[in-house]
Amino acid sequence: MVFQRNELFSCFSWLSKKNLPMIISADYDGLICGSFLHHHLNWQLEGYYDLNSIWVSKKGIKNKKNLVWVDLNILPKQ
Repeated sequence: MVFQRNELFSCFSWLSKKNLPMIISADYDGLICGSFLHHHLNWQLEGYYDLNSIWVSKKGIKNKKNLVWVDLNILPKQ
């Protein structure tokens, strides 16, 4: 699958918003993505998951409807 950057940002404009709360995966690519988003968009780490357990900060729990899940492991049905 080829992603077109401009098309993604026009369909999902929230991707360029600043100061969003996020939950990342606890593996190296989740850490890298979280670091990138924090550095460039000031997204705030509010929790992490490792496919067995999840940790969410008190602030993240209060703001749970606005959390962005970064590097979520999903597979298509095919």
